[in-house]
Amino acid sequence: MRSGRVQEALDLLRQHLDTTPDDRVAAARHAHIATLTRRAGELRAAAEAGDAEAGWRLAELCADGGVADALRARADAGSLLAEEDLAALLADRGAVDELRSRADSGKQPAADALAELLASHGRRDLLQQRAERGDQAAARQLMKLRDSTTAADGAAVQAQIAHLRRGIIGGDDAAARQLTTLLFDLRNEAELRCEVDAGTLQAAERLVALLNADENVDRSFVDRLRTHGLEADGAPWVPGEA
Repeated sequence: MRSGRVQEALDLLRQHLDTTPDDRVAAARHAHIATLTRRAGELRAAAEAGDAEAGWRLAELCADGGVADALRARADAGSLLAEEDLAALLADRGAVDELRSRADSGKQPAADALAELLASHGRRDLLQQRAERGDQAAARQLMKLRDSTTAADGAAVQAQIAHLRRGIIGGDDAAARQLTTLLFDLRNEAELRCEVDAGTLQAAERLVALLNADENVDRSFVDRLRTHGLEADGAPWVPGEA
């Protein structure tokens, strides 16, 4: 969807299915792309009419191929499994605002995921606010933070980062995932940007998630970053300027 060649893909799949109608994989792919195209059209129309939420959902749709949108639809239809999967996905993307909204509407998986995300970022202030309003998940995470007597040792963290980077140089994908997750949990934007520049696996996704979790960052900037990525110099790519 990002390349703007959706119709071409649909036409090619349709031609293939005309000659090979029993190809279930191609048929499923054609149906999926057609569904995404219709959904994108709906969201685009709503965004052009001034619906800000539709705008960022359109950006999300283009970035993940409809994964979150499909989970959201199933969760809103009452699927607990989809609700749990959606909460995990939103937490992984640092989507604090949507997690908060779903938690406030009574979705327990979202409340649990939000509390864990806030705790991993050391946001005692937000956990305290939620706990005072009766959020038990926030209260549990706040208690864990208070009971913890082991502060993060700066030297130990740096040693761990160095160890993981050595693993990455050796081609260890697991080390790349661990490092980018660690830097996300530490809210270390500068080091994450270094990993993005180095081409480290999942570094770009973790950077976007970190920015998304920061309430002071412009949402439109995050949407553009999620959809189009970065230029070679680290600046957000802008459509029409590449």
